[in-house]
Amino acid sequence: MAAHAGRHDAAVLLGVGAAFDIHAGVATEAPVWIKRSGFEWLYRLGRKPRRLWRR
Repeated sequence: MAAHAGRHDAAVLLGVGAAFDIHAGVATEAPVWIKRSGFEWLYRLGRKPRRLWRR
């Protein structure tokens, strides 16, 4: 978003992450215990390492 902030005349930019993929059923949501422990990013990295590795 930082790279595109100057291109838009918007007062607010909102990042939603994987929310659209999860609600559309394209991606699976992490189990509750993983979310509570704060390692949802690790779960997502394990599911799609090629896409998320550089981030």
